[in-house]
Amino acid sequence: MVKEAKNVLAMMLKACMKPDIFAFNSLINGYYLANEVKNVKHVFYVMTQMGVNPDVCSYNIGINGLCKNKSVDEAINIFQDMHWKNIVCNTVTYTTLINGLCKTSGISLYIWDLIDEMHDRCQRDEITYNSLVCALCKNGNVDKAIELVKSMIKKRI
Repeated sequence: MVKEAKNVLAMMLKACMKPDIFAFNSLINGYYLANEVKNVKHVFYVMTQMGVNPDVCSYNIGINGLCKNKSVDEAINIFQDMHWKNIVCNTVTYTTLINGLCKTSGISLYIWDLIDEMHDRCQRDEITYNSLVCALCKNGNVDKAIELVKSMIKKRI
C-alpha cells in the first residue's frame, strides 16, 4: 500500500500536479498502517516544503498512528506541537490521545487534565467516555466508571 501511495505521489509530481492535503494525509495514514512510522516525519517535511500545511486531520492521523504503534509519548509531543503551532484540536484529537493513553498507561492524572482541557475547547462524545469507562474498569475503578456512566446519562450522551 505504501509503495502504491509513493507511486501515486511520484506520478502526480511528474504530471506537474501538486499533491493536496488529502494526498499527503493518505500517505501519512498509509505509513502508519504499514508500521513505517519513521517515514511520516519525512512526509510532514515534504508537505511543508511544497507549501501544504498540515491540518488538524493530518495531526489526528499522526496521533492515532503513534498511539496504535505504542508511541504515546511521541503522540503527546505532536499534540503539544499542535498547541504551539496554534492548530485547534478537536474532539477527535482529544479522544484519540485519551484512548491511546488509556490503552497503554491506564488512567493517569494527565488524562483527567486532558478531559478538563477538552471541556473548555470542544465537545466530549460517547467515544471519549467509552475509552474512560473501559480504562477505569480495567484498573479496578468500577465505582468511578459507574459514576461516569451516570454523568453521561445526565448529560444525554
